[in-house]
Amino acid sequence: MTFLRKNPCRVGLLIVFGGILLLMQPSAARAQTGTFTAAGKIVGILAETKMLPGDKQGHEVTMVRRMDSITYSDPLFGSGQASVLSVSDYVTGSGPHHGYFSIRHPSGDSTFTSYEGAGKAVPKPGGPPDVTFEGKWQFTGGTGQFEGITGGGTYKGGVTTGGPTYQFEGQYTLKR
Repeated sequence: MTFLRKNPCRVGLLIVFGGILLLMQPSAARAQTGTFTAAGKIVGILAETKMLPGDKQGHEVTMVRRMDSITYSDPLFGSGQASVLSVSDYVTGSGPHHGYFSIRHPSGDSTFTSYEGAGKAVPKPGGPPDVTFEGKWQFTGGTGQFEGITGGGTYKGGVTTGGPTYQFEGQYTLKR
């Protein structure tokens, strides 16, 4: 301490170098991160095209454009309206799918995601099959406060008497 009191110029240099070191911190240190869970439900089908390749019984390739309602656990995202484009390649209700979400949040800003996974239909005697699906998703961009968002997570869901519902969880990083 006496060294610093005897040499006030060095105190100033230490402050300047300390500030430079803070500015040199990786941008991740200045980023906002978080985790969330969310639940989604299909609100309406806007367009649907089914194609039958004809190679095997029950093989359907389907493209769907729909609107979903999503509720997040993190207030930053709030509840949102999603425009979804989904493509599935199912044989008797099971197989891979992938797609894209554009979600408008209450702030007016949007997030964009892509996803891929698989669906599975298990026949039941005397009734419709049990249908489940799961996969992974990732942020591909955003607008406004979500510009530059990164992260992703997993999803799972199924078809119930009220229609298909799903849950997803994930993590995000926002540049600040």
